[in-house]
Amino acid sequence: MNLAIQPWLEEQKTGLCDDVLNAAPHIFLSEAEVESFYDTAVSAIDGSIADQLYAIQGWTSQQIGNDTTSANDWLLIIRLLKEKIFNKLKEALSAELVLAEWATIDRVFTYAVVEVTKIASNVDNAQLLGHMVGLREQIEAVEKNKTRFIQVAAHELKTPLTLLEGYANMMRSSIPKDDTLMQMYLGGFDGGTLRLREIINDMIDVSIIESGTIQIALQEIYLEKLVRKVAQNCRRDFFQREVELVVEPFPLSKAIYGDPERLMQAFEKVISNGLKYTPDGGRVTVQAHLIHAPEHPDGNEGFIDVRVVDSGIGIDPKHLESIFETFGGTGDVALHSSGKTKFKGGGPGLGLPIAKGIVEAHGGHIWAESEGADEKSFPGATFHIEIPTHKPANISDIIA
Repeated sequence: MNLAIQPWLEEQKTGLCDDVLNAAPHIFLSEAEVESFYDTAVSAIDGSIADQLYAIQGWTSQQIGNDTTSANDWLLIIRLLKEKIFNKLKEALSAELVLAEWATIDRVFTYAVVEVTKIASNVDNAQLLGHMVGLREQIEAVEKNKTRFIQVAAHELKTPLTLLEGYANMMRSSIPKDDTLMQMYLGGFDGGTLRLREIINDMIDVSIIESGTIQIALQEIYLEKLVRKVAQNCRRDFFQREVELVVEPFPLSKAIYGDPERLMQAFEKVISNGLKYTPDGGRVTVQAHLIHAPEHPDGNEGFIDVRVVDSGIGIDPKHLESIFETFGGTGDVALHSSGKTKFKGGGPGLGLPIAKGIVEAHGGHIWAESEGADEKSFPGATFHIEIPTHKPANISDIIA
């Protein structure tokens, strides 16, 4: 170390430390504490690399310990002090001398920054981990409360709905069939209670799926026949909306294993979703493709990918995953028309989550693809429903 530098640094201590504290008035460190660090750093400059590091580590342990607030304050002080020393050196000494000696000074201050950062980072990381654990616990609690709310709401709604249906049947038996006005009123009442019953049943299904207690009764089924039956059940709704529904031949003639009632429910939810977001005069196509498992190229095991392709408004890419969440949906609910099958008709957001739960309980997968949402160009959307073509070894493992 050049003797012209070290004495100069010692002479500048009071002025430099005062300047640093004035530049950081919100830092609660005393002048004596800053000068103590300054003395340690200046003394270490003339030592070996090992001595420099040892001196800085000793000061860090004694002065800061594990105090994260103090560590963050010291990071600012050390950086300011280093900057002010360099600026003073440029004013007081020649450029050649500054360049010759600055590397040693810089190394000591770099060691200090590194050691103090370790303390700040370790404590900050621990705090961050604590916050993350707490946040995860809050999310889990919210999900449990949501499931509990769905279960309670569905149960509480069933009783008054049953009473309404019972009184409606009593009224129907006492009203003459030729009283067309009252019969029309009863028809509207029946439609409303039927829709409410469907929503309650969906709420029950969602709670069963989210609680992991859904039961899948596997048996041999012919998937194309099952899908065509679903399509036939939906024909009336498609006819009313003047939307074409086409089921193309499946490339699979053999039977697979699945729960027919649950799979029909899942396909009905997805096909109806395609109708809801396809404008009048549009088209929904159901097609299938075989996907062989890499370890079974002969096709004995794999998946059949049933695709429901619509010519509707499409889906914004940022919503491709959220539409499968309970109560998920896109757009402003207040702007949606009411009704189960009307164009952009509103709903509780339970259909696709139910379909997802059923498909995954079969060991399959479901997802959506779309170029985007546009109510002028109608890019459409494609829903993929992959069902295993072989019998799962243990269906309880899949459900779990």
